[in-house]
Amino acid sequence: MIGLAMWLIPGTKEVEGVTELHHLLPQAREFAQFFKRAGLNIEDYKIPLDQAIHRLKPNGVHTGPENWNKIWREFMQNNPNASKEEILKQLEWMRSKFGI
Repeated sequence: MIGLAMWLIPGTKEVEGVTELHHLLPQAREFAQFFKRAGLNIEDYKIPLDQAIHRLKPNGVHTGPENWNKIWREFMQNNPNASKEEILKQLEWMRSKFGI
């Protein structure tokens, strides 16, 4: 099975099972405005993830105690004027942390 939008992020792996599209840069308004100010289009940063990894409890990317949006929220609070380069560096660190 070929995952959705595989072409969006180079090196994205194929996934098995139920596939969902994960926005690496969150879509919620509070995040979208932050990324837009830095010159990033959130729609350019999505990858396919197996549903279990993405959001199923207890420790999915969006459901664990150190979940994706919580980490982004903390980054935004600590770096309100982050540059595109700083945001992408944070993104790479987060991808490594979550193994995606």
